[in-house]
Amino acid sequence: MGKRNMLQNDKLHGVEIKRKEVEKKYEYRGIRTLIKKGHYDLAIVACEEFLQKYPGNSYVLKDYASIVRQQGSPEGALELLSNCQNEGIHNIRERALCYAYMGEYQQALETICNIRCFNDKDKSIVTFCKAKLGKYSEDDSACSCYDIKQAISYDEKVAIEHIKSSNEAAKEANYYCYNEEIDIEQLYYNLQKILPEASPIVNDSLMTKYLFRMQDVGYLEGERTNVLAVTTFPNSFDIMTMIPSFSYPDRLVVNNYDQMLLQKREQKQIKALVRESQIDKFNQRYNRK
Repeated sequence: MGKRNMLQNDKLHGVEIKRKEVEKKYEYRGIRTLIKKGHYDLAIVACEEFLQKYPGNSYVLKDYASIVRQQGSPEGALELLSNCQNEGIHNIRERALCYAYMGEYQQALETICNIRCFNDKDKSIVTFCKAKLGKYSEDDSACSCYDIKQAISYDEKVAIEHIKSSNEAAKEANYYCYNEEIDIEQLYYNLQKILPEASPIVNDSLMTKYLFRMQDVGYLEGERTNVLAVTTFPNSFDIMTMIPSFSYPDRLVVNNYDQMLLQKREQKQIKALVRESQIDKFNQRYNRK
């Protein structure tokens, strides 16, 4: 009788373990869904709740760190990653990205080299860091010549010409291209004004990526798109590429181009009025005309 009870207890214990594992997987999938849809604040809350139950989970810590890094705190992301119980390739890559975003390129290079099986994302980190350190060679072919030159010394005019030529190539290839009414150069300078207030997409790529909602920005085979994809170099607002993109039915596009640009112009007008008022007060005080 005692042996039978022991077997039943073992069976119940096994069922309980499986139930908890299933719950754990569903919770993690929920976090991934929140990140994918762009609900980053909710994802952070979900990550913290998950880590209270399962401290040191490498996958959730990596996702949490990715959000924190791309919201402007790679140092905070590194601190999170230090809590991993069992570090995997995904954690090593994220640490390397944190160092790259901090401008510590040698440390990033040494970190990413701990990954035995490189993919294209890892190669781009190596190439970028070598370029920043002046160690780039032609054998490092993960990035184009344009990427390398711009990474070493960014030039706005070169970027604009590259974007224009890429748009012409997209037209010929029958791919997403700009609406003919769009002034690409003006769009570039407008984006530079609002990028500091924009929210990037959370991903594990080297370059920072943004999505903007912009009415009729481009088209593909006559069908209009309202999404603009913008890529900048790590930890900067230097635009690498910007191109009309397909709509993301499963992603929340949190940046509204027209609204953000209008707010920026209103802020500029308010500052101008305040400055003018201060000058008037100064002139009145000292009897100046």
